[in-house]
Amino acid sequence: HQFMDKGVNIKDIFYALYETDSKGKLLPSRNNIFRKILGKHCILTDIESITFRKVIKEKESKYINVSNMLNFLLEYYLIIKEDIMNKEQIDVAVKLGKQIVNQAYKDSGENKEILKRIKGDLFTLRKTRTVTDFITELNTLQFRYGISVSNSILEGVLNEVPFEDFKGYCIMGALNSYNFYNSSLKEKGDKKDE
Repeated sequence: HQFMDKGVNIKDIFYALYETDSKGKLLPSRNNIFRKILGKHCILTDIESITFRKVIKEKESKYINVSNMLNFLLEYYLIIKEDIMNKEQIDVAVKLGKQIVNQAYKDSGENKEILKRIKGDLFTLRKTRTVTDFITELNTLQFRYGISVSNSILEGVLNEVPFEDFKGYCIMGALNSYNFYNSSLKEKGDKKDE
């Protein structure tokens, strides 16, 4: 009930986590996540991985509501890990991810070609292993897209929270915006074809 009271559609979560291999066989990722949820274990990296794969594949991106996944993660983590990352710290990470995509897309004049570059940049940001690599990649994005990120705030928050959690929420926020722009472009393209 707590999730539904916060606007999380559990049915969408269930279907969004459905994944198959190239032969159509069900992958165990959804069951593994549910097993972790029942044990109140960390699921952020698992959810972020599935979301990244589905959004980047593009064919499957219409089957995943990234905003709903973010709300679910936020509520889930507030239940099991209140003391590690609070709502404000999570919001900083999510807003940073959204800002990366939003700023780049708007500065390009809403050019759909920029989404391909953003996709590659998100992949690179996702692959960072250390806080230093993450900040270096953010600096690259600042120069490339004119994003303004306060280093004092970013380093402050990054030093207070687990890096992998911060990065996971940041990527989820970025995927939310990326999926929004990408799906709205597809809808416009579909309407032109009619």
